[in-house]
Amino acid sequence: MNDAIPASTALSIPELFANLAANDPEFRAAVPDPAINAAKTLPELGLAQIVAVCMEGYADRPALARRAVELVTDPATSRRQHRILKHFETISYRELWSRAKALAAFWSQDDGSSLGPGDLLCIMGFGDADL
Repeated sequence: MNDAIPASTALSIPELFANLAANDPEFRAAVPDPAINAAKTLPELGLAQIVAVCMEGYADRPALARRAVELVTDPATSRRQHRILKHFETISYRELWSRAKALAAFWSQDDGSSLGPGDLLCIMGFGDADL
């Protein structure tokens, strides 16, 4: 048996967005801000300024998240394992921007290996929010 919504009752994409915007506060809070969209397209801005506009404009929004975990000890084996919890841990764009600026400041001020505009940088690591 097909449980799909019949095409005659399915919402179009614009109707779905309008419905979510009207009824889902989480969706509404994530909608792009038209003022930030306009600001980041100004032709005089470079990449760093565009990133700053976005990070500062969305400062109070969640930027990164990971599933929360807790360590539990198996009573039979004494092994500790992560138990995945139902909620997420997040950091805001403000906190992410603060961390990025601190790292950039460190790299630009390190006497032994300072980085400047136009220098090539490669970062290798795991795809994790590492909050």
